[in-house]
Amino acid sequence: MSDILQNIKVVVTVTDSAGTALVGASVSLSPVASGSTGKTVSDGTCTLIVPYGTYTAGASMTGFVTASGVAISDGNATCTLNTVTGNGIIKATATGTASANLAGAKVTATPSSGTTVTGTTNSSGVAAISAVAKSYSVVASMSGYSDSSSQTALVTSGGSVSLSLGLTKND
Repeated sequence: MSDILQNIKVVVTVTDSAGTALVGASVSLSPVASGSTGKTVSDGTCTLIVPYGTYTAGASMTGFVTASGVAISDGNATCTLNTVTGNGIIKATATGTASANLAGAKVTATPSSGTTVTGTTNSSGVAAISAVAKSYSVVASMSGYSDSSSQTALVTSGGSVSLSLGLTKND
């Protein structure tokens, strides 16, 4: 007789310190197993199907401190990522027709010098982007829409800047 291996489903939610769902964060389970890595989707979750066993969760994203060793309870874990020292957060909300929030919009923050940072809006239409403290020109774009007007975000260490970026649907 052979043993039947059973798989389990683990859902890892990744948020910033304010609870905003992070899109595109890398998620991994430890110990490493088949299917134990993935990326978060628009609601900040990553669903992994792994062989039955005991795991801990971890998550990482550019500009944030990596989380590891997070306990999994009843198949769920939440990893909270804090910004790296010296960074702040740009919280950009992308809106479309009738001010409806747009999930999946790309938000680009470009400084006058240094590295451009990007993020993708979550299912609530919000992108949380960790950025080095300085001034950025921020624009949102999405297929089927005209880019938003550029807005300035002055990021401070440990601070948070909120912007609303309106996109117009193409005819």
